[in-house]
Amino acid sequence: MYSAHLIAQTTEELVRHLELSCRVAKRESDRRRAKSRVNIGAAFDSWRELRSALDIVTGHLQYIISFIVRASD
Repeated sequence: MYSAHLIAQTTEELVRHLELSCRVAKRESDRRRAKSRVNIGAAFDSWRELRSALDIVTGHLQYIISFIVRASD
């Protein structure tokens, strides 16, 4: 039979392990997302207004950005 102390200690270890796993997963997710982020700084408010005015769906942004980059070449 397991003692209450052993069960509590095992539970605490499990919680610590899960918290660590979540932090590692979040860091990895943040790292992947950071590779595709673009900082537009002060133009962010203007971009948000334009996006709203044109009713741009986030999924279409890659196409729009590609189009603009190709057009500027």
